[in-house]
Amino acid sequence: MSKFGSATFGSAVFGGEPVPFLYLQIDAEMTTECRRLIARGHTDGTSVRITKFSVGRGGFDPNDYLAALPVNPDADALSNSIFTDVVDHIEWANDSCVVCYCLLESAEANQTLGEIAITGIVQNSSGDPADDTEFVMAIGHFPMLAKNTDMQYVLRVTIQA
Repeated sequence: MSKFGSATFGSAVFGGEPVPFLYLQIDAEMTTECRRLIARGHTDGTSVRITKFSVGRGGFDPNDYLAALPVNPDADALSNSIFTDVVDHIEWANDSCVVCYCLLESAEANQTLGEIAITGIVQNSSGDPADDTEFVMAIGHFPMLAKNTDMQYVLRVTIQA
């Protein structure tokens, strides 16, 4: 489920002065590959690290821009990625839930958006894939968001294991 809102953001998480922003909360679905690697970590010590996020132009229903399409957990990329950046802040809500804060500055990704992917890398792997292999950890779809240069946008992505 996605939720929209607005407020000031900055001093609590990133340091510095609060700035106006549009806030979007997204529940992302963990990919099959991520579930496999996390499960493997219980037996051979493989671990994964969240590194970056990508936003794209897909993810919403073109016939109803207020509806998000279902996520394919077997996907290994966004359908139409347009911008990639590092995840700005990560919080662990509990042992099985991580929250990623992804900031889109006013000059970034000024298009129609509807999907986000959280990417990670494999660490301490004794098999396939090898260490430092990038993969999509989670994908979230949300209703159409027409991004422009008037505000910054904070995407709060919740990944539930």
